[in-house]
Amino acid sequence: MPKALAVFALFGILVAAGCGELTKDPLEGLNFQAPGDWESIGILGVHIFASPDEKQFIMVDSMPADVDAVKQEWNSPNIRNPRNFVQRDIKICGTTSAHYAEALVYFAKTFQDMNGEMVTVRRGDETLVATYLDLPGQPPDKKAEAAIYELCPASGPK
Repeated sequence: MPKALAVFALFGILVAAGCGELTKDPLEGLNFQAPGDWESIGILGVHIFASPDEKQFIMVDSMPADVDAVKQEWNSPNIRNPRNFVQRDIKICGTTSAHYAEALVYFAKTFQDMNGEMVTVRRGDETLVATYLDLPGQPPDKKAEAAIYELCPASGPK
């Protein structure tokens, strides 16, 4: 496992321990697809993907529906200090209501600021969260950026 994934997995464990279900893969039953050449690890309720150069990341996890997902994800030991914050309600998977947030955040793994984009959607008594992190001033990976909008049921519309 690449070093970045190991560090990010530790972050995921900390988030999952505080909020999520520790054994359930959040991607179970979803039509989610990260870019094919990205490394991934699923551990303790968090699924993490890293680009080949380990400069971009996607994290998918779940937390109880009553938790403020944006606040929880972007005010943690590893991702924090959100600035230039923008959020809005969106539709994904055709007609599913979701929430989008973006901000410049500090990412402890890289010791620098990163662009953060997040999509959250309610699934039963949980909120699914997909977060994409990339470097400011660099073009985002369009497939990775699009992937966070794909928190669709596998049997539903894409």
